Amino acid sequence: VAHLEGQQSFTIECPKTITSYYAGNWGLDGSLLTNGVWSFNTSSYGDGLRLTKWNSGYGMLDFRNVERDTGKKVLATEQIFHEVYNRCPTSIFAPDLYKLNGRVFHSNYVLRHLVVSSNLTDIGACALYNCYNLTNITPKVFGKLTYIGDQSLDACTKLTGDFKFPACKTLDTKYSFRGTKITSIKLPACVSICQNAFNSCTKLTNVLAYATSLGEGVFSGASSLKTISFTNPKGLSSLPSSVFNGANALTDIWYYGTNAPASIGSSVFNVSSPYPKIHVRNNNDIEGWEALANRVAVTSDP
Repeated sequence: VAHLEGQQSFTIECPKTITSYYAGNWGLDGSLLTNGVWSFNTSSYGDGLRLTKWNSGYGMLDFRNVERDTGKKVLATEQIFHEVYNRCPTSIFAPDLYKLNGRVFHSNYVLRHLVVSSNLTDIGACALYNCYNLTNITPKVFGKLTYIGDQSLDACTKLTGDFKFPACKTLDTKYSFRGTKITSIKLPACVSICQNAFNSCTKLTNVLAYATSLGEGVFSGASSLKTISFTNPKGLSSLPSSVFNGANALTDIWYYGTNAPASIGSSVFNVSSPYPKIHVRNNNDIEGWEALANRVAVTSDP
């Protein structure tokens, strides 16, 4: 409200922020891909396109009609949104994007929703590191994902969901999912999980893994974790230090290995509640478990 001497009071309307943008069809002019709002430089990538430079655009980014409009798919992108907050899309629909290069969205706090191809093969190191407002990645099952880099989703503290990576054979990169809010993970082919991969995943409740090797602190601080299944018949080589440290809700470990782990580190079950039960099939290697643990009891559990 403004008041001028000798004049009546009057109201000045505050300016409104524009949050919606109207885009047309996508066009490809040489290497320039644009829809009137978003504009990118591109390069050839197989039969499709790789985004190499951002020129303009804000808000939601939707590549779903790029192939219809240009005959090309957006398959990959370079680090064009890395730590540049004012040009990061809030939501990305890229159903043909099958690689997330390292640091591609590193520390972008604007991004909330991400849709990529179900054929995604790579999530590079720090690809989504510290995207702390990211809540959703679609799909949840990536049948061809084989590589997940160091700290790829580290500190995505709002990311939720139940994920499955059937083709991922190793998770040999540290802090991959640390601090996320994912609720379950299935790694039915993964034989190795690196240190602190699921550290402080406080909403994680169920895990299935084919692992024979675990790094230190893999599930440390996973305070809601209730059950975990190790399905590899070779069993685990060891139980490393702090692997379940602070996993206070853990009640059952289903162990399908023929042999007990050869060694156990410090603070493996440093929990405030009763220790979890380890269910061993057919009483496999009871002697090995007795050598490993202070308390072993043979029960009739299936």
